Amino acid sequence: MEPGLLFTPPSSNKARKTLLALSGILGVLCVISVVSYCNQPSLSASATKQYQFEEQEFQDYMKRYHKQYTPEEYESRFYIFTQNSAFIRIHNSLNKSWTLGYNEFTDLSPEEFKSIYLQTTPAPRIPAKPLSSSFEKSLKIPLTIDWRTQGAVTPVGNQGSCKGGWAFAAAGAIEGVWKIAGNPLVALSKEQLVSCSSSYGADGCNGGLPEQAFEYVIGNPGLASDKVYPFNSGNGIVNNCVPTLASQTAASISGYANVAPVDDPAALIAAITQQPIAVGVEADQYVWQYYKTGVITNNCGTNINHFALVVGYNNSAQVPYYIVKNSWGANWGMSGYLYIAIGSDTGVCGIQMLSSYPTL
Repeated sequence: MEPGLLFTPPSSNKARKTLLALSGILGVLCVISVVSYCNQPSLSASATKQYQFEEQEFQDYMKRYHKQYTPEEYESRFYIFTQNSAFIRIHNSLNKSWTLGYNEFTDLSPEEFKSIYLQTTPAPRIPAKPLSSSFEKSLKIPLTIDWRTQGAVTPVGNQGSCKGGWAFAAAGAIEGVWKIAGNPLVALSKEQLVSCSSSYGADGCNGGLPEQAFEYVIGNPGLASDKVYPFNSGNGIVNNCVPTLASQTAASISGYANVAPVDDPAALIAAITQQPIAVGVEADQYVWQYYKTGVITNNCGTNINHFALVVGYNNSAQVPYYIVKNSWGANWGMSGYLYIAIGSDTGVCGIQMLSSYPTL
């Protein structure tokens, strides 16, 4: 058996039998039909060629993303993959401002993807006194800003099947403001937030809000580093809080604020000029599941079920956009990032609806 090839799938044998049956039917038609099928290109040969192409594409996908299936799984995963592949090709032929591509989610149906990686619509935000709008309007707003270039953003993480985007977004926001305040940049513990903040209303790998994470950090000595308290809840099982690790504080905050007014791109942009911002988005649509490059401008809804970190924006681009750090690993999107268009009202994917940031 070759490395990387598990077996000849039973589904392949079924499909080949089906193609042989179709060939027989076409042969009968060739004899009895007035139209001479014998003189037409072989439809069965074309179908066989297409099947072989798709199967090879799927085998290559399995190798690249280290996928392994049982014989029973192979058929259903192959079917889902071919449907998603067709969708990706059609979308990319439309020349929109963003492209789709293969990633580790291409063998999942939209329903599976949503159930594994995204939380249900969160409860209303915890009340917090926002910074005054006059303070935000007094800021000088540059055309572009990218906190990555200023050393205030840590590498992209991977939440795995833990619905912990809220914790990754909150930790990233604290990392940013801590660095901007003159401290060393340090990757902070997402595991601590997921495992230790239930008394503040968060539900671990079932979901939560960045505000709940901020409340936890304020009510405790602070947040440990990833090195001291590493993330290992990626399998969706929340571990018990470890107080001895949580007490080894690497950063702290004194408060937090919601971006106000809501549904206002100017307010969110003003906040981003100060530091990276945690934002809520709807991420259960195809534009997220298969996102590869470019600026998302529509087709992603406003039902918040995921959180990410805005680390900058570009208002001088042909399609102005926010720079968003996600938590699905560096192999997703543009090395773990995506661009979302700066829109009006609730914003594209609801990005201007539910945003917050910690303060020192």
